[in-house]
Amino acid sequence: MINNEEQVKAQKLVYAALWDKANVSNNKVEQMKKQTDDIVSGVNACKENIANWTSEIQDLQIKIAELECKIISENAKKRELESKAGQITKDEIDKEARIGIEHYASAKVIDGAINQLNEENDVLVKKMKVTKEFYDKLRAPLLKK
Repeated sequence: MINNEEQVKAQKLVYAALWDKANVSNNKVEQMKKQTDDIVSGVNACKENIANWTSEIQDLQIKIAELECKIISENAKKRELESKAGQITKDEIDKEARIGIEHYASAKVIDGAINQLNEENDVLVKKMKVTKEFYDKLRAPLLKK
């Protein structure tokens, strides 16, 4: 019987040891599952980041294309304005300035003539007034007779 009891004790020790090892393995499996879940979660986060950044890149590429179109349009406008500026030469500007100065000088001469005529008109008005007064003086005694 001793042999049987020793076998039971030995079996119980083996059972307990195996049970402990099973628990350790189970804990390792749980840890591995958690690590796997964390890894999958990390991979999903990476996929989401990549998708967001890819979308951002596409939006930026569209914006770049729009800005490149604006640059092309603005360059065409600049060339047109430069062409127009090239058509107006310094000689033409000087010629037109001379014409303007001549008109100004003519206007000044006419202004002087206008002032002289106005002064002459003032003198004539005064002469007429004096003449009328003189006439009225001469006429008054004749009307009394």
